[in-house]
Amino acid sequence: MVARWEADCIRWQNAPNKKLHVYIVSADGGALEEVSHGERGECFPTWSRDGASLFFGDLSDSPAIYRLNLKTHQITTMNGSQGMWWPRLSPDNNYIAALSVNTYHLMLFDVKAQKWTELTQTRALHPFWSHDGKYVYFDSTVGGELAFYRLPITDHKPERVASLKDVKRIASGGVPSWTGLAPDDSPLALRDISTFEIYALDWQLP
Repeated sequence: MVARWEADCIRWQNAPNKKLHVYIVSADGGALEEVSHGERGECFPTWSRDGASLFFGDLSDSPAIYRLNLKTHQITTMNGSQGMWWPRLSPDNNYIAALSVNTYHLMLFDVKAQKWTELTQTRALHPFWSHDGKYVYFDSTVGGELAFYRLPITDHKPERVASLKDVKRIASGGVPSWTGLAPDDSPLALRDISTFEIYALDWQLP
């Protein structure tokens, strides 16, 4: 599951033989409330600044990015977002960073202009906005080595922030484990510190 905080905590979760759906729960605890319904495989929800809307991706056969109005529970498809997922809304709500499903290229949606722009032509993962909204951070192998990058929304030129080559990470479904930002925008990465061994067992039945 993935959690995102606003006045409430939101998350998506899976249950046997069911699609992924978006839920909210009070930050003080309480019962889960399912706020979306349907046959979509909903994932990576992100809050609007005013907390009135959620944006999320779709893991179904027809992926796209959707906006959920929490007051009316109306769900609308974002213009031109077919084939995209992993949305991240900028702090000022003027842009949406997302990934293309097939190539994992980083995309940027200008909310006012209603226009998408491709920001990278290499695989990018875990898009995350800086707290001032000037950069999109992500991890990628842009230079042939896994590293943490940031990309200014002004000139769209990736800047390498830190190497991740010596950080042991867990891959789930081909996607390496989480990266993100601390409150001061310093990079964070989930590191695997477990050990793996091969054992031979002699099993004697009674």
